[in-house]
Amino acid sequence: MQTVLMAGWLALTLFLIYKVTEDKGKIFVILILYYFITVVNDIFFMSTIELANAFGFSYQLSDMLAIVMLGTVLVDLLKNPYLKNNLTNLFLLLISALLVVSMMNGLSRYGFSAEWIGDLRTNSVFLFSIFYFARFDVFQDAKKYRRLLDSVMIIILAISCVLWALDILIGFHPLPSQYNATLSDGGSTMRFIQSYEVLGIALYALLLLEENMNTEGYLKFRTILFTAAVVLFQHRSVWMAWGCGFIVILLISMKNARITKKLFFQLLLLTVFCFIVLNMGSGQLSENISKSFELIGKMMKGESIEHTTADTRTQVWNAVIEDLSGSALLIGRPYGYGYGRSIGWKTSPHSGFIRFIGRTGCIGAGLAVCLLTFIIVKLIRKGNTRFLPYVICVIGFIYGYDYTWLCGVIIGMGCMLVCRNCGFWESEV
Repeated sequence: MQTVLMAGWLALTLFLIYKVTEDKGKIFVILILYYFITVVNDIFFMSTIELANAFGFSYQLSDMLAIVMLGTVLVDLLKNPYLKNNLTNLFLLLISALLVVSMMNGLSRYGFSAEWIGDLRTNSVFLFSIFYFARFDVFQDAKKYRRLLDSVMIIILAISCVLWALDILIGFHPLPSQYNATLSDGGSTMRFIQSYEVLGIALYALLLLEENMNTEGYLKFRTILFTAAVVLFQHRSVWMAWGCGFIVILLISMKNARITKKLFFQLLLLTVFCFIVLNMGSGQLSENISKSFELIGKMMKGESIEHTTADTRTQVWNAVIEDLSGSALLIGRPYGYGYGRSIGWKTSPHSGFIRFIGRTGCIGAGLAVCLLTFIIVKLIRKGNTRFLPYVICVIGFIYGYDYTWLCGVIIGMGCMLVCRNCGFWESEV
């Protein structure tokens, strides 16, 4: 039965590649639905979304997404087999080569271990997202699916608000995701969606914020609601990412003289409201938010952060870097090696940059920093500053937590925008 199921899902994957190859913009439909499914799974099921398991291989929903994007790029590359000479091509090709070397070395040493497959999945869906959106100019196609995006995000917010209301008003929080969300020092039953998915809400909130500032000149109620949702989920890494994007939007708006009186007073009232909640509010929510800002202040002042997740992350980061020696210092450890072995850490290092250093060494980390710096500088020089907040947001998330397909989408779009006339693996069309 599993063999038939695997064949069916692989056939569907090929069909999706065919459909997306015909209309590259349809990838947005797949991504929006994928995001919705993962959020619902986060809330209600907390399970790995496995489509089939045959011949010792587990075919998961994230695998399908990665294969669809890579398959579409390869099909287009076969039709138009040439590359353009530009820096984004060079950076991406060198980074890809380092990851392939790390992957093959890991396969020869550890085989198809769980750790090797974990590295493969994480890096593949991130890298293939960059490839897709750097190659295909689908930026304008996103507008066609805006209504679908708005609908999905409103449904997610509605579900979240219902769960929050039941939790706050009557203390009803029976879901496993609500319990698991309490298992860290900054935990809360209100954190029932993981950071990876809350990043999507943060990016959407930035989109609404940027649109309001550039068109209406004030914040609409929906923008305030989604911004509040980012805060209520209480993921510090997402706060930092959203905050970085917000600062960029604010600076750009100030430079372009788009801060209206109404917007100024809205921001002032929101700031006063937050201050009151943090200093006069009571209950777990106010306490968690207050402690989170207190922790950030300690980190900025260099004070002790013992017995916190931030302290644990710092130990893991140091262990990953200290573990690099010899050739590994240059090209990293192979897939499946793990992270922070010296301190017995077996899961993600909770920083995309540290993960990347661990697998590609100083060379790979240097190339990644150069690529991101190039995108930021070129966006500013070409006047595409409206996209800059999203790039800065995902960079903040990568540093504070990890990289995911959403980060790849934004970085890939950034590559396309800075090289629109000399794009990555650009086709003749």
